[in-house]
Amino acid sequence: MTRITSRAVHQPGFSFGRKVFQGNEILASRFYAVVVGPAGSIGLEELRSRVETKMRDVFSICLKHSEFYSVARGSDVFWNFVAEQWDTVDFVEPADVAAFVDGYCTAREKCVPGIRAKAGELAKLVDNFIDIRNIMLTRSPEQKLRLVIRPSPVTQATQGLANLVLGNPSPATPWPPSHFTDQEVAWFSHDHVLSQVYGLDTETE
Repeated sequence: MTRITSRAVHQPGFSFGRKVFQGNEILASRFYAVVVGPAGSIGLEELRSRVETKMRDVFSICLKHSEFYSVARGSDVFWNFVAEQWDTVDFVEPADVAAFVDGYCTAREKCVPGIRAKAGELAKLVDNFIDIRNIMLTRSPEQKLRLVIRPSPVTQATQGLANLVLGNPSPATPWPPSHFTDQEVAWFSHDHVLSQVYGLDTETE
C-alpha cells in the first residue's frame, strides 16, 4: 500500500501511531478498499477528504441510531444494520464496520492534549459516540431495556384511547413482555416499528 494512501487515514485530532489499526494489516487493507478506494493520481488532501467524509457518514449513522446501538449493546445486530446503511466504495462486513469505528475511537482517546484539541467535525462526532458507548457499557441490560422501549407521544395517545374504559382503570401492564428476544427488542427502538407493536402481547391481537 502506498505511503500517501496510508497517510490519508490520519485525521486532525487522532493519533493512530506509526501503523493504522494497531498494525492489523488485514483490517488496514479492508479499510483502504472500503473507505479510501483507488488512489490513482489523487493527492493526499483529496484522499483525506474522502476518508473524512466516509467516516463522518458512518459515525453519523451510529449517532442517529444511538438508541438501537444501546439496546443492541453494540452487538452484530447493530453493526449489520450500519453496514447496510453506509454507502462505501466496496462491500463491507459488519465486523469491519465495528473495527473501523473502534479504531477511530481508540485513536481519538490516545491523543495527547495538544493533538486532541484539534477537534474537527469528525473528531466531534467520534467524541459523541464515545460518550454514548461509555454510558451504554455502564448500564445493565435491565436498565437498557427500560430506557429505550417507550412509545412516541402519538402512540401513547392512541393506546390510551384504545384502552379507555369507564370506572376504575386497570393497573398498567409491563411492556415489552418477557417472551420477546433481545433482537426483537432492538428492532423496537425504531419508532415506525414500535408504533405498530407497542402494547401487543399474547392476549392482544
